[in-house]
Amino acid sequence: MDHRHSKRIDVHLRVLLYNNGVPVAAGETRNISAGGVFVDTGYRPTNGSRCLDIEFVMSDEAGTDTDHYHVKGLAVHSTRAGIGLVIDDFDLENRLPVQLLSAG
Repeated sequence: MDHRHSKRIDVHLRVLLYNNGVPVAAGETRNISAGGVFVDTGYRPTNGSRCLDIEFVMSDEAGTDTDHYHVKGLAVHSTRAGIGLVIDDFDLENRLPVQLLSAG
């Protein structure tokens, strides 16, 4: 049974993951919602590194980076394909960009 409170939308964005300010992984979102994201990556957080900073990299049609959105996340599960993160710092300023990402 799925216990999500918001709809997941298939969106493919480049993502960088940081642990204590240090880049630890790059990947691509598989899907995103107002409460979380699944990132396709080979990175597997250890118990001590479950709190991660997530950087969404927005690009234009030519592939040029145009914007970056940062949120805090908590790794809640991992598979061979990637990791699922709950986004835990949604204030209004951070929520709006993620909702825009979800729309499109």
